[in-house]
Amino acid sequence: HVDTGINRLGFPIREYVALLAETATVEGLNVSLLMSHLACAEEASHPLTLKQRDTFNTVRAKLPGVPASLANSSGIFLGKDYAHDLVRPGIAIYGGNPAPALANPMQAVALLEGTILQTRTVHAGETVGYGATWQAARETRIAVLGAGYKDGVPRALSSGNSNTPPQIFLGGRRCPIIGRVSMDMMAIDVTDLAHAVTRGDRAEILGPNILIDEAAGWAGTISYELLTRLGSRYARLYSELDSGRQA
Repeated sequence: HVDTGINRLGFPIREYVALLAETATVEGLNVSLLMSHLACAEEASHPLTLKQRDTFNTVRAKLPGVPASLANSSGIFLGKDYAHDLVRPGIAIYGGNPAPALANPMQAVALLEGTILQTRTVHAGETVGYGATWQAARETRIAVLGAGYKDGVPRALSSGNSNTPPQIFLGGRRCPIIGRVSMDMMAIDVTDLAHAVTRGDRAEILGPNILIDEAAGWAGTISYELLTRLGSRYARLYSELDSGRQA
């Protein structure tokens, strides 16, 4: 692993060059892969991206025949100059957008759901949740969803924290989160749903209808953080794609 500019892991270039100068040491090495990591791959024209590409090419030339890897999820979409022999997709595997400046070429893969614990009616003027931060302007039907910041749902997804109200997908449409996201629960406005919501119904928190990058934007963070903070209380199920669908 050679550091070409991110200054995190790997041999600094000067140490790499010094190592290669030790002929006896190099002859005793069996290098199976040469790799580095891009710092600004989301920005194709960023000076550091271009510098890292060129530095890695120079580094690779000193070990001819050794497989090389530079591209992460975003780097894959920078073109063949970054592909080399092996790419290392991360967020793209889960459907996150590896190139935020462009339309997402990936399908949503990760699906996060929670269970409705209870429904109730809130009258106009009443408030919902800690701090009484949300007040009903009309008679409102709410559903309490059994997921909160203990499970990795950011408290920043509470209502009023972004210009676009954070939402979940329930009953065939998007429903706004109201009040604060608490440790184990959050409240959803289901007043406008055509069909009644009942205890035990499943709601989509992240998935094909609530995209990871969109939810991350509501929370003022990035999709990587949303996925990696999901708690151990979730049951994790892995399934194959339906026949005919493309990964």
